[in-house]
Amino acid sequence: TRLPFACLPQGAGTWSDTLAVYAFEDGACANEPDATIWNANLAQFSEAMGSCCGGCLGIRGCFINCWLELFGYSQECSECWGSTCQCSSQFCLIVCLGPDQAACDQCVIDNCNPQTQACTGVPRDFIPRG
Repeated sequence: TRLPFACLPQGAGTWSDTLAVYAFEDGACANEPDATIWNANLAQFSEAMGSCCGGCLGIRGCFINCWLELFGYSQECSECWGSTCQCSSQFCLIVCLGPDQAACDQCVIDNCNPQTQACTGVPRDFIPRG
């Protein structure tokens, strides 16, 4: 769910622009510590996913260790993202090795995002794309 969030700047009585806030649904990452990590590192997410998944050649256990070390997500939350890595390697490896990043992203969205959303609790439309 995307919720609007507004904050007051230093001058009281004037509202700033709204900011996008990501709210988790039921899932392994739907807890305060994991949600805090998510929001703090969202800008780095896609690059980190590619680095950990690619560096681990799509191997789930290796990815989980990389994810835990890199961000400090909970074990359960990291296991969900490890499954996403494994899924993308299983279904999208050939297309993702090619030069078309949009095609790679779409393959992962089509084949892996539904299970990622169900496991993590991150709404499907908010899972970052490459």
